[in-house]
Amino acid sequence: MFISDPSITAQYSRATDRLVAASTLSFAVLLLPQILQNSLALSAGNTAALSILSWVGFTTALLGNTVLLSYFVSRGEAGGARIQALGALSNAAVLAQVFLAGHMPTVAAYTLAAIEAVGMSVTLAKVTGMLDGSRVGDNFGKGVWQSYLDALGVLGVTVLVQALSMTITGGTATQPGVLAGLGALTFLLLDKLGKLPQNLQGVWVLVPAWAATFLFGFQPVAQLVSNLRDPTSLAGIAVPSVVLAMVSNALMVPRALFTEDAVWFVGSAWGSLMGWAQLLSLCLGTSPSGARFLAPPIFAASTAVFFTYWALFLRADCKSKGQPGLFNTAAALLLGLANKRV
Repeated sequence: MFISDPSITAQYSRATDRLVAASTLSFAVLLLPQILQNSLALSAGNTAALSILSWVGFTTALLGNTVLLSYFVSRGEAGGARIQALGALSNAAVLAQVFLAGHMPTVAAYTLAAIEAVGMSVTLAKVTGMLDGSRVGDNFGKGVWQSYLDALGVLGVTVLVQALSMTITGGTATQPGVLAGLGALTFLLLDKLGKLPQNLQGVWVLVPAWAATFLFGFQPVAQLVSNLRDPTSLAGIAVPSVVLAMVSNALMVPRALFTEDAVWFVGSAWGSLMGWAQLLSLCLGTSPSGARFLAPPIFAASTAVFFTYWALFLRADCKSKGQPGLFNTAAALLLGLANKRV
């Protein structure tokens, strides 16, 4: 039997807290390089440089930020909420630039703007206490917030399936998203009416957070597919933004694993690994002149540092909980997802 040392556990808890604080700073400047690069391209009239940026990917990321913001607000996690708010603002700024460059459909842009305006207004009302019982009545305030969370869950499932369909097929058919949305809405109504089988009752409470996690995680996948389809357009990708995304997510993984927050762990771990995959695509891609967008020695060094960091914190987490090996605590968290509610 392995027994954890309370002093080691406390020290590691403080260390993971500091890593999250550091990730907040890096998230604050995450997309600044990309936004600045886009601004320079737009001012020079080079709208084609922004064609590499997947509006579908950034849209799913923005919606993921919005839903995860509500998740962290509901849990009272101020640090996580700040990070998601910063992410939403950054992704919205990039999408505005992509729209101005003519690479995002007008209907999609205005629809997204309306959704975000409503979402941020409701979240702000929740954070500032405007939905508290003392102001609007306890039942009314809770009803508004729960209805908002339910709507986000349906929207998240709809957009996720639609984005997957558009990325995989390259088409614009809306049937997959509509069917997914109707399915999610039906599931929600059956859950509210208590008509679901016993083993499915209450499952809906998991849907918004997990839909947000998959939405957030889909953004780099859509971008990666775009990179692989047209490697010559990789010149539009800002390498510092990719590195910051990888580092920012990686800094949150230890805390998510330590606190056994499945949603947080899966989202941040996936985000960091997809950041590394983006660097790989930049290393493999070549410009018309034959030069690589990321030098192989730099990629190799980054890879070594990245996976060494993973090995160190995985071992540290196991040690803080009195477990042997590297993967015991991570495996336990992942294997327990089927029976654990976030």
